[in-house]
Amino acid sequence: MINRNDFTELSAIFERRLQVKELPNHYPHAFLCAKPAESCYIFELLKTENFYFLQRQSPDPKTGNIIINSPTANFDFVILIERPLQVFCVPLPIHDDRDDPRRPKPSPEILEVPRTGGHTSISGLSSVLYAGGLRLENGRLIYWTNHSGHYRPSYQIHKTNISPVVNLLLPKKKFFPITRG
Repeated sequence: MINRNDFTELSAIFERRLQVKELPNHYPHAFLCAKPAESCYIFELLKTENFYFLQRQSPDPKTGNIIINSPTANFDFVILIERPLQVFCVPLPIHDDRDDPRRPKPSPEILEVPRTGGHTSISGLSSVLYAGGLRLENGRLIYWTNHSGHYRPSYQIHKTNISPVVNLLLPKKKFFPITRG
């Protein structure tokens, strides 16, 4: 039997899910300059109790490795409509890494990943539930944002478009909103 508090909480979750909106790609001609990333260079963001790691969608063609433990780098990420409980990411190009000399340098395994076209290279130019950026340092999430030029999520849409399961990976207290004028 469900109690009143559980019912209220479930009702709130279902109400938020009804408000979910697909985010369209605002630059549908991006395919002219950005090609889809190879599956071995798209990572799923995963977490143990305290540390994040990355799992390739297929083995690295050189090493056969699938897991990158304790990564350090900046990433573009998306939450796909057809996989709403998973976060997929690609590393940002080093020159676009918003690098600060006080921060740890990207992990060697990340430096070997060919650079992609970012958000749309993960989504295949399709609409998504969410797109943004995140920073990992030695397997710890430093922050995540709604920064995406192709999808342009509002700084408030994470409240409806990110599921409670994904909020375990991307906690609200680590969200750094980007507002657009």
